[in-house]
Amino acid sequence: MPRKWRNCKAGVKAVVQTQASGCAGALEHDHVPSMAHRGRCHLLSQVGQRKLGAGLVRVARSTSARDCHLGAGGGNGMNTVRSIGLVVFFVWLMIDVIVVFRLKTGSAENRDQRSLKLLMIGGPVVYALCIALSYGAMGAMHSAALPWLGLVIMVIGIAVRSLAIAQLGRFHTPNVAIRSDHQLKAEGLYAHVRHPSYLGAMIAFLGFAMSLGNWLSVIVMMSLTTCLYLYRIKEEEAALADAFGDAFRQYAARTKRLIPWIY
Repeated sequence: MPRKWRNCKAGVKAVVQTQASGCAGALEHDHVPSMAHRGRCHLLSQVGQRKLGAGLVRVARSTSARDCHLGAGGGNGMNTVRSIGLVVFFVWLMIDVIVVFRLKTGSAENRDQRSLKLLMIGGPVVYALCIALSYGAMGAMHSAALPWLGLVIMVIGIAVRSLAIAQLGRFHTPNVAIRSDHQLKAEGLYAHVRHPSYLGAMIAFLGFAMSLGNWLSVIVMMSLTTCLYLYRIKEEEAALADAFGDAFRQYAARTKRLIPWIY
């Protein structure tokens, strides 16, 4: 038995025994206990109370330290999920960059203003900030199931983005660009939303932030990446409207920008 619990037990036992002995002594002799007897019982009772108090303080400190540890870094389970999430996320990012950047267009077809630079600079900053926040106590998730759910959501997002990139083919470029033989895609996922690859990325970001086990990471990730992608979408749709005119405007009228049936 740990020392703090032994102290608690000893303290309780001492208090109970001394108080009981005083009552028993009084009943046995059928008179009021002497001053010396009462003083001795009182002294023993104080010793027991001090032991009890010391044990309770140790229990409280131990519990508080344990709670702080769970809040700041989580238990072994939280750390495991975070590690898996980090590996999956950065492996996906590397593969995604390789696949997408091999289709980067030349300057003649480039319509990108600043969106690619913002994504390339802002993205890593946001990821680093979210990872750093996940090691703090503030905003820590107290449910072990939520980070695991985050891993599932991240995999779904990666699948949606990968399918969207595959459906758009060589017209999916890292920079906003209009090729000389560019075609307006309106089938598959693009029949429902105009930017399904960005939708997939946002779902993956949400899942990754959840896998880190911290609500502040989720808030920062989703608020900042949403701003980055909305700016990117604005540039991209301006280029498509300029290139395809009424055809794009009709397509935009019957589809949602990012979230099916909502936005």
